Amino acid sequence: MRKHILIFVLVITAISFVSINMTHRPVAVIYDPLSVDHGPSPIGAILSNAGYDVTIYIDHDATVNIFKSLSQKTNLIVLRVHSSIHHGNIWVFTGEPYSNEKHSIDQLVDNVHKAKTHPDGAYLFALSSGFFSDHVPELNGAQVLVLGCDAAASDDLANVFLEKGISSFISRDGPVSLDHTDAVCVKIIEQITLGASAETAAEIALDEYGCDPHFKSRLICIKQ
Repeated sequence: MRKHILIFVLVITAISFVSINMTHRPVAVIYDPLSVDHGPSPIGAILSNAGYDVTIYIDHDATVNIFKSLSQKTNLIVLRVHSSIHHGNIWVFTGEPYSNEKHSIDQLVDNVHKAKTHPDGAYLFALSSGFFSDHVPELNGAQVLVLGCDAAASDDLANVFLEKGISSFISRDGPVSLDHTDAVCVKIIEQITLGASAETAAEIALDEYGCDPHFKSRLICIKQ
């Protein structure tokens, strides 16, 4: 009888231990509409191997509504996207094909707009900083990396995320080539999983890779 009780206690202890570990796993979200044309980034595997609970949105699954359902428990957000600056405002491209019948209220208040990544491309939804301000929840200490062009060319988007409570925002102050930003992102993610702060991780990546070799854009880390 005592053996049965002991086994029962051990099982309960093991279940509790697993539950605690699952509860405390850091949460990462990778938003990657570029994967359809350029292949996936390896950062998902790096984060998973480091113990993160990773969710990846690719191609047309990288929709407008993803940002409306972000968990407040998210620790790391990586946006592998096209982005641009227009009149000082940063726009982030989604993977969702544009329709004038969808997201009507956000279209009305100019939170979302139709945009093309190149002249011959199809229209996609693009998101303004106002969209993130209106729909993203409080993010207590999360780190945000935006791998697109120009997302740190003004403080527009960074300030919105900082107001949401993030600890750091990393992006570029100008155009960037995908190969370069992917390599830099991998280095940053590796350093973060080793315990480095976002600022230190960005400095290490900048020391190794420098500015973008084609566009000379700089890596910018904006902290809370």
